[in-house]
Amino acid sequence: MKSSASEKDAATGAPGSGAVPRVRMSRGQRREAILECATRQFARSGYANTTVNGIAAELGVTEPLIYKHFDSKEALFREVFQRVALFFVERIGEVVSEGASPLSTLRKIALFYYQHLDAHPEFAAILYQVAANSAEGIEGLKEPLRFFKKIFLQLHDAIEALLKEAKRQGEVPEALNESAAAWAFIGNYHILILLKSFEVGDFNPLLIDSMLSMVTGRVGAA
Repeated sequence: MKSSASEKDAATGAPGSGAVPRVRMSRGQRREAILECATRQFARSGYANTTVNGIAAELGVTEPLIYKHFDSKEALFREVFQRVALFFVERIGEVVSEGASPLSTLRKIALFYYQHLDAHPEFAAILYQVAANSAEGIEGLKEPLRFFKKIFLQLHDAIEALLKEAKRQGEVPEALNESAAAWAFIGNYHILILLKSFEVGDFNPLLIDSMLSMVTGRVGAA
């Protein structure tokens, strides 16, 4: 039995067939689609339970196509994590460069972090997975942990510098230990990750000012 012209059109996505033609992606677009899908799956199922085959199935592509872009699941996870971590680092750098007062800058950083985790809970899940695996790493993957440590040290130095300037300008108490306060500020990042990961009801913008007041020794200040 011969196929009709309309049937052929539907199969090929030709104009007038009613079918949606498949859009051919560039290599960069395909890579981005893989990373976005992998981020969702790693966040939802964890590293151990996520498979390259599952990522391919969700994207509607073959597993070998994924391997054309990433050598292994490990390589894919490393890139997913680094993208998540570097996104925050780059945005924090932008906030600092705006030149607002030190205390205002710290609040903007914390508020941005809160807002982004609220809009993208998968970021919280990815960060928590790496942070929760101590020195052993996820399934033995230590590179994300080393990268995480490097990022946190850089963040500490940036926050400490802001607190030193805040002290110079009289925005925080003279007795404040800037290094310890910087670590406390970073520790609050972990609290936000946990609150978002566990969907705790106290996850709200009011936390930001309360946390910042405690970290900077300004509890009770107007």
